[in-house]
Amino acid sequence: MKTTKAKYNFYPFNHKHCELIKDNKAVLQVNYGSGHSHLCGYVALKKEKIPEEWWGSYDVDALLYLNIHGGITYCKVSNNNQSFEEKVMEKANQQLEELRKTKSLLDDGYLEEWKRIEKESNLSIAKNKNSYVVFGFDCAHCDDENDTRLKDLKYVMELVEDMEIQLIAYSKVVHKWRKETQEKQFQMIDEINNLVKHKEEMGFGAMLDMLCGAKSFNTKKDEDIKRQSYKKGRPSRTAKAAELLDSKEGTEKRKNNLEEA
Repeated sequence: MKTTKAKYNFYPFNHKHCELIKDNKAVLQVNYGSGHSHLCGYVALKKEKIPEEWWGSYDVDALLYLNIHGGITYCKVSNNNQSFEEKVMEKANQQLEELRKTKSLLDDGYLEEWKRIEKESNLSIAKNKNSYVVFGFDCAHCDDENDTRLKDLKYVMELVEDMEIQLIAYSKVVHKWRKETQEKQFQMIDEINNLVKHKEEMGFGAMLDMLCGAKSFNTKKDEDIKRQSYKKGRPSRTAKAAELLDSKEGTEKRKNNLEEA
């Protein structure tokens, strides 16, 4: 059901089960031996439009918090020169195989080394002209099987369009976003998320990050936040909370809460 001919000679556009293509966006069907299948959505963006930190990484900045179905689960740098890309990936796969032989998943440094190899391969591919960063999500999350809309190619393509809108919007402000306080960062992400047509639940990756203290967001010290806020002449809620925690009243409140617990 491909509506336009792909101008990209890389995954997922060159895959035999790429069912729907619209410009730089694609919907792929993944089939299982049991007869079940699910759809995945992808968008290819020119590397020049994407921050280098995102080249092959979807767990940096607050990418996991974008309003994307299940959260981003795929990110890779690709190039129409497939012979070049294959050579890079062959070297990377050899390094990964060697890593698997010498270390186990639970060994210290295993995941860090795995990420380093993957990052190097993505940067190597990006050196070539006409490279793209491909982002993707899948429709294989809990209860996705029961949502008939996620079997509809056109509906999933709309979710891909939502993903593209957010990625472009975020890429334009991410340098400013990195310098903001955590409160302002959350606000900026909310504004980007409101650009979409379809509202989605928070993805698993974002939930894990939230449970770990929202490490994707800025962790500026309270005194820095207070200083910035008072400079503007009006303390933010975060600044007021920090001031209270440092005061005698705040100490007494925490003591009372512990006693009540």
